[in-house]
Amino acid sequence: MNISEPRPVQLNLAFVRAIDGRTVLASRAVSYPYCVTAPLRAATTKTAARLILQSSSGGLYAGERLAQTITAGPQARVVIECPAATVVHGMKPPTLAKQVLSIAVSRDGQLRYLSRPLIFFPDAELEQRVMLRASADATILYREGFCLHDARGGDRAFRQFRGSTQVLDENGALLALDRTVVEGAQIIAGIPGMGGAFRAFGSIYLVRSVDEAEVLQFKGALMARFAGSPLIYASAGGLRRGCGLLVRVAARDGGALADALEEITDRLASVFLEQG
Repeated sequence: MNISEPRPVQLNLAFVRAIDGRTVLASRAVSYPYCVTAPLRAATTKTAARLILQSSSGGLYAGERLAQTITAGPQARVVIECPAATVVHGMKPPTLAKQVLSIAVSRDGQLRYLSRPLIFFPDAELEQRVMLRASADATILYREGFCLHDARGGDRAFRQFRGSTQVLDENGALLALDRTVVEGAQIIAGIPGMGGAFRAFGSIYLVRSVDEAEVLQFKGALMARFAGSPLIYASAGGLRRGCGLLVRVAARDGGALADALEEITDRLASVFLEQG
């Protein structure tokens, strides 16, 4: 898969830890379709920067090329929330949309990027590339997902989704690579062993040093939580070289997926992330 990074970068954010211990948005370059608010702060700690990321475009359209670059300096604490799902609109072949997200976190920094599931309309096609680069003792929590929607109430499917997520060390060396290629028709078909009755899928990447015992403990708790659920299947596994943990979720619909991803994100944060 060869997904080149779109130019220009429509969103470029840099966070640093100030002398007083607060994380601040040191620089930003934002252009259409993105819109960001000034960072919010929790009333209790007032140290982490919480930023709301929105889009004014109404979704992703044929031919769009979007890119985001986000960096967090040493000891920075950042939470980026996308409050609304992004619609990927239908498009005539061979057109498609592309988006790239690059996140880099320096030593002892911590960044959470919490997107909501993409909504694929019939005939949509998207290429997505995500790069998660973490220095020693840094932590990245990244969440993504997608579901199908046919406004006519039928089973018209999106064309294809091609995704690539890279986990890199501070020097840019590849530690883990996760690739996804799926066609909407495959999901609609309900093929056993592929999707079955599930119509929505998500992933959560925890990038930080994690040992095998921690992975197994979290996996056991996660599977016990959703055991027997007709709406959700969830499991977890370790990334290569102990560089993190990957959670997979399959759900009956987008609403069930969004709720499950939120709950699992909170569980991961409570176990592995510094609060505040």
